[in-house]
Formats: sequence, C-alpha cells, structure tokens
Amino acid sequence: MRRVGIYWQSLDEDSFAEWTTGGYTWDTDFESHSLALFSQITHNLSSSTRLTIQLRGEYYEVDVAADGIGPDAYFAPTVPFDYSLDNDDTLWGGNITLVHDLDERTQVHATFSRGYKAGGASTPNFTGDGDITYDEETLYTVEAGVRSSFFEDTVDASLTVFYIYRDDPQFRDSQGAGSFFDYITTNGDKAKHFGAEGEATWHFARNWSLNGTVGILDSERDRYTARGVDVDSRKLANAPDYTYSARVDYNPATGLFGSLELVGSDNYYESNSHAEKRSSFAVVNASIGYRYDNWTLSVWSKNLLDEEYEERIFFFDNGFGDQRYESPAAPRTFGVTANYSW
Repeated sequence: MRRVGIYWQSLDEDSFAEWTTGGYTWDTDFESHSLALFSQITHNLSSSTRLTIQLRGEYYEVDVAADGIGPDAYFAPTVPFDYSLDNDDTLWGGNITLVHDLDERTQVHATFSRGYKAGGASTPNFTGDGDITYDEETLYTVEAGVRSSFFEDTVDASLTVFYIYRDDPQFRDSQGAGSFFDYITTNGDKAKHFGAEGEATWHFARNWSLNGTVGILDSERDRYTARGVDVDSRKLANAPDYTYSARVDYNPATGLFGSLELVGSDNYYESNSHAEKRSSFAVVNASIGYRYDNWTLSVWSKNLLDEEYEERIFFFDNGFGDQRYESPAAPRTFGVTANYSW
C-alpha cells in the first residue's frame, strides 16, 4: 500500500494593543507559511509481518514585525521599539514500524521515528526583550508494545514502553513582571523521556465493562541558558511521574446506562521557568442516563467529591516580589445533556 500527500498552510495575523496609562502601544504583524510533502508505504514481509515506512519533508517560514512605544525596563520610561524578525527552516521526519502477529489474539510492534517542531518567533511584547526567536526541535523516539486479548476475548490489554530524546527542545517559558509579564517559547539543550503506558478492559458481564489505565514517566531536561540566565537540570514541566484511571460502565443499546470514573495524577512542575508544582489529585466523575428510540438523556457530575487542586499556577513579580498565584480547578459540577439522533 502506498500513499502520497501534500499539505499547505498560510497564516497572517495583525494585532494592536495599547496601554493608555503608561502610554505604550504595540502593533504586530505575524505571518507564517508551511509547505509539506509526505508519503507512506506498507509492505507485507509475510502473512503475519508488516513493515511501514513514512517520510515527511516541510519548508516553514515565519515573519514577525512590530513597532510602537514600550518600556526599556519594567515600569521604566517609554522608548520606541521596532522589531523585524525572519526565520525559516527546511525540516524532515519519518518513522519505520514493524508489526508482527504472534497469533490471532496477540500483536507486537516496534517503531523508530524522527520528528520535529519548526522554529519560529514569539509575539513581541511589552517586556522589552528582543530575543524572541527559537530554533527547530528534533525528536528521536523508540517504542515497542504488545496488544492481546484473553479469556475468550473478555479481556483486552496493551502495554507500550518508549524512550524519547529531544535536541534543542522548545519550552514554554515566561518573563517580566506586573503588567509586563508574558509567555514566550525558548530552546533548552537536551531533554529525555522514558516511560510505559498500560491499558486493560474487562467485559465481566453482559453490557458491563471495567477499564483501567496507568502511565509511568521519567523525564529530565539538561541545564541550559535562557536569555542569559542559567536554568538548572531537573524534571520536565507538565510531566507527572504517574497517571491512572479506572472506569466502570453499564452500556446497553437501549434503556438505562451509567458510568463511574476515577482519574488521578502525581504532582508535577507547572513551568520550566520556575519550581512551583501543581498538586497531585484524584477526581471522581459519574453519569447516569436513559436511551429511548432516537433520544438520549443523561445526568452527569464532574469532580463528584469536590476535590480541591490547581488547574494553573503562575509565579511572577506583581509589584511585591516573586509570588505564587493559583487558578483552582473547577469544583463539583452537575449537568444535564439531551441528544436526538436521526
């Protein structure tokens, strides 16, 4: 089997911002273009073994121009600024995957891939930092896994292990203080991810099923320098050591149905630019409903036990020194959903 495709994207955005109290203005034109060619070929090495090769090449260009009046330092007098940034990359990636059927119910696979994230530029901002470009990131991934069913197909299970190596990783970073605080993208040096993901579903009775997932991750980034500041090596942001879920469903074709779900996560760093962490959490979700002809009516609840944890964390100087600010996750929520299909 062979496939060939082409992809084109063009983006042009203009924005204007004004802070009348400080006398600052900010007029920006952000433009990007992307052209990619990709192909895939699958070859049957035998009746039970298949080899798939995918390739992708891309040309990416981004132009950012901005002018206005801004501070030369936080809360400093106004000075004119004029940015004109140009960045382009020729990128390539692909993967090779080998799949083998051990028997009717069991399949194993192994994949090696090279991926990328195009370089670009963050939008100019009132922080006064002109170093807003970032380079291409390259990712190398090795993955292996197995999928099978057991006990007369009443249990389906899968397990995948992986290792990811990232060169010039792109990190979401932040800088500034008070009204001049902003998010940008910057490059680190190296980053590594090693982990495993498992999932199993047990159909233990007619219309009943129990599903469980678990993810284990060990990730680390090397020491790097961002805008002249040394950032020590440590675990990556938004990468909890473990995540898990368990869900029981009663789901007949008609009549009463329902589900009960537990979702949890270990604590993890909010950002690569500071050491604040989101708390670990375990949240219960539930729903119950009824199907009749083309109608479905359900009553549901998210965070049924009203667990308190953070949805976002911010850490910056708002005029009183660097402080932690929390945006709480949604409390216990109830809702009713009605659907009609035809």
